Amino acid sequence: MLPPLLKKARAKGDFDGRDAALATELVYGTLRRQGTYDAIVAACIDRPLREVDPPVLDVLNMGVHQLLGTRIPTHAAVSASVELARVVLGEGRAKFVNAVLRKVSAHDLDGWVEKVAPSYEEDAEDHLSIVHSHPRWIVSALWDALGGAAPASRTCWKPTTSGPR
Repeated sequence: MLPPLLKKARAKGDFDGRDAALATELVYGTLRRQGTYDAIVAACIDRPLREVDPPVLDVLNMGVHQLLGTRIPTHAAVSASVELARVVLGEGRAKFVNAVLRKVSAHDLDGWVEKVAPSYEEDAEDHLSIVHSHPRWIVSALWDALGGAAPASRTCWKPTTSGPR
């Protein structure tokens, strides 16, 4: 959903160069780390993640990316995300976004990953899925293809996609 909206906004000329670059990073950075960000959001809410409306989750994950994946100051990331939620989703959902992002801002990315990912010994596949933000089924398929052993090189788990250029 996000890439088509980004493409449409860029085509309309709604952004200057720097704003277009930031918007592109927010969209693709959010998608690149979606698995990790979903786990972090899930740790900050009191209901199953599947019960969060997808547009709310999109705003939350973009806010999480601003907080944990960019150098945007905390107050600016939370404020921009809450304002987006207010305009697009309504006041009640904006309050929810505010509460969740304030919780997220309590730790950096490494702190959150340590908190939400099980240890490698406890559940290696889930650990790798959260740490490297790959869908669990991809981790399981690679695991099975390697005969149930994790590859020696951690680099094979890193995403092969890079940020937009």
